[in-house]
Amino acid sequence: MLTILSRADRRRKVELGILVLTVFVFLSGCGRYYWSRLGATLEDFRLDSQQCAGEASLTPEAARYGLVRQDAYRACLGKRGWMREQHADPPPPPGWYRGIE
Repeated sequence: MLTILSRADRRRKVELGILVLTVFVFLSGCGRYYWSRLGATLEDFRLDSQQCAGEASLTPEAARYGLVRQDAYRACLGKRGWMREQHADPPPPPGWYRGIE
């Protein structure tokens, strides 16, 4: 059965679709990911991040440039007690650090 929509109905459907898309983009794309571990310092994160990058890359040169297997890098930091969360800009509170993304 073919339903014919009026011009006003089509316009409302388009407007609703745009609204839904805008909300989806807003909720899914806001902010960047950061890592934190209770009581850890920036130096702690740098050391763990470098070691995990080394474990998650194919060569030492690749690790220096941040070319890592993301799943392996994230798993390594997770095993070391780091927690990854998305935070909206401006940057998150102290104790949250940017990793290789």
